[in-house]
Amino acid sequence: MKTLRASRGVGIGCRMAMVTALIAGGLAMQTLVAAEPAHAGPECRQPFCGKVDNHAKKRILISRDWCGGGERKVGNHPCYSNGRNQDPHYAWVQPGQGSSRYFKDTDAFLVDVGCRVTWYSGGIRSVQASHRPQSEIWIRVHNNERIWIADVRC
Repeated sequence: MKTLRASRGVGIGCRMAMVTALIAGGLAMQTLVAAEPAHAGPECRQPFCGKVDNHAKKRILISRDWCGGGERKVGNHPCYSNGRNQDPHYAWVQPGQGSSRYFKDTDAFLVDVGCRVTWYSGGIRSVQASHRPQSEIWIRVHNNERIWIADVRC
């Protein structure tokens, strides 16, 4: 690929258009890749809030809240187990529903004990919680992230 300096045959207007296109493309990619951490509050402005759409045949439990860091939490909801003892807000999303009917910003969904949940968010992912006690898994949903629940098997 020629550098801008080596491309003397290209006019300054064309070079400026190429640079502008590269900058705009880079900013668009940065917006897609760098999603904000999930948390309800003034930082989340529609349509840049976490959302879960349930396309599975079973309902799925969602939470409006996420306390602490990490991408997933095995066991109790992170708002109970990270020393904050906050009461997270929950709702069941039925098949064919979206979480925005319950919360402006959804921050987590549950993979219940003994269940496998398959979802899509920029790639297909799947997690199975084991049958041992307290082994449910809470999966974090970041701002500007849309989760498509494809399957829930228990």
